[in-house]
Amino acid sequence: MSIQKCIALYQDYLCERIAEWKDLSNDTLYDWERQISAYPHFMNADKEKKETCIIGRNPHIAIFEIPQEWPSLAKYL
Repeated sequence: MSIQKCIALYQDYLCERIAEWKDLSNDTLYDWERQISAYPHFMNADKEKKETCIIGRNPHIAIFEIPQEWPSLAKYL
């Protein structure tokens, strides 16, 4: 696979995420940031307190995994 094709695939992925997230309100983003900021409190809590917590996942998180077959230069870029 050419380096240009690899980069184009990544750019397509980014464009899809931008389209998916464009309608998120500032309030929604702020609420998720506020929730994430509580993470250190959870990590420092005792076992009993941790067992009462409900852990959620931000539905707006996306991870791009670079395929193994990509050339090294494409991975670097």
